[in-house]
Amino acid sequence: MNFALITNSQEKAFVPLFTDWLEFEKSYSKDEWNGMIININDALSKAKNNEGMVINPFGENLIISNVLASEIFKDLFRNNII
Repeated sequence: MNFALITNSQEKAFVPLFTDWLEFEKSYSKDEWNGMIININDALSKAKNNEGMVINPFGENLIISNVLASEIFKDLFRNNII
């Protein structure tokens, strides 16, 4: 399964994640792209092969670098959340 990537002006690629269909449709047409619900573990796994992830890239966005994602993963694991 392939995931779309968002590239910034420095040519760094991020996995785009969306909180709802409204945010999804700011960048992709539901007629051309499929969306799926993934858990935090899957999101962190997909992001590690790139620079990280960006939540709602064309709205009020949040960029999570791989360094931050790694810390989040460690904390979730340490607290038996995943």
